[in-house]
Amino acid sequence: MNHHPKRRLSAEALEKFKELYKEEFNEDLTDDEAEEVALRLLRFFKILVYGGE
Repeated sequence: MNHHPKRRLSAEALEKFKELYKEEFNEDLTDDEAEEVALRLLRFFKILVYGGE
């Protein structure tokens, strides 16, 4: 079980992610949706880099 507190993105990072997502998928995300997708993506890359440590 993961006991880490929920990480939060800065307002600047969140807005940039929303812009990139809109450019790539032509879909707007709410702040909550964008943060959830971005954090999942970051966890995915962490698994790729560190092997799930």
